[in-house]
Amino acid sequence: MSSAAANVKYNVLIVDDEKSIRTGLGFLIRSNFHTVNVIEAANGLDAWEYIKQPVKPVLIILDVRMPGMDGLKFCERMQEEEISIKVAILSGYKDFDYARQTFRCGVLDYLLKPVNPADIIRLVGDAIREGPDGCEEQSFEDIKQVQQVVERVRTWIHDHIENEITLVEISNELHYTPNYLSTLFKKVIGKGFQEYLIECRMRRAKHLLKDPSFRIYEICRKVGYFNPKAFSIAFKKTYGITPTEFRERCGINMDD
Repeated sequence: MSSAAANVKYNVLIVDDEKSIRTGLGFLIRSNFHTVNVIEAANGLDAWEYIKQPVKPVLIILDVRMPGMDGLKFCERMQEEEISIKVAILSGYKDFDYARQTFRCGVLDYLLKPVNPADIIRLVGDAIREGPDGCEEQSFEDIKQVQQVVERVRTWIHDHIENEITLVEISNELHYTPNYLSTLFKKVIGKGFQEYLIECRMRRAKHLLKDPSFRIYEICRKVGYFNPKAFSIAFKKTYGITPTEFRERCGINMDD
């Protein structure tokens, strides 16, 4: 690869009115693609001004619900003005029917929030490979291998969420060193292994708490906590309220 090719910058545009999503996706992309420049826009109108510039992005990651100009109108306008840029739509479950309309505008992919980091890496990698000279193709192959390893870790976590889980245990099972897995995990997911593990446990707990057939002490065990107090502290740190308070907000009053 020539030095000129190594310095090529591809632009990826992230359009979402939630700053935390823009920041998280930007960190993920920059960590995995060193020749990618990430541009952020908080709404469709700002994004539209950017794509009218001479240097256009190779990919737009676009939220479907935004103030000013939403994702559907943005895609329709691109089609009307014959602007050819790959677009991936971000949406929540409740917006599926609405977001589905974007496919008739040539949208490349549709991703549900919370987004799987592996999907973002795949989309950016594909967009780069189809860019001029395909100068990131080899690095993308390396990234695919890393992605496969991280997906095995994620699968292990979700399959064993009720148990005590350690990175050492997973490393032994997958035949990698803990330091190696920790580095890969941070690179792809954008957060540490332990942080991600707690996040998974709390998401599962939040879902189970909406089911009145489970007592809180039962849910505690189902998400890998054997100390109810530690579970309550972790849940409050994540969501700002205790499991009991969460249930009360959901209209579930039980004597746990």
